[in-house]
Amino acid sequence: MLTAAFLVVFVTRFSSLLGPTLSGMLAMFPVMLAILVVFSQRESGPGTAIKLIRGAILGYYAFAAFCLVLSLTLPEIGVVGAFSSSLACAAVVQLGLRMRALRA
Repeated sequence: MLTAAFLVVFVTRFSSLLGPTLSGMLAMFPVMLAILVVFSQRESGPGTAIKLIRGAILGYYAFAAFCLVLSLTLPEIGVVGAFSSSLACAAVVQLGLRMRALRA
């Protein structure tokens, strides 16, 4: 709960610096997304809220990749290796999606 609260405060505090797409990508938790969308829409209008939701959807792909790799590797290579490979996989997916979003 503290981690989720920290993420909410961090992303909300720096959302103006991060921008709506990157903030959305960082907001992988639905509760945090709901809070951010309300504040984004109120502060900057519906266009920003839509961009935030689109960014969040892209962030879910990396989260899904992280969970998939973790579930497949944890029994085989242990905690450190599984989390390291899961984090690396999620970073690659996130970077690829970010580059795709920038091109579009």
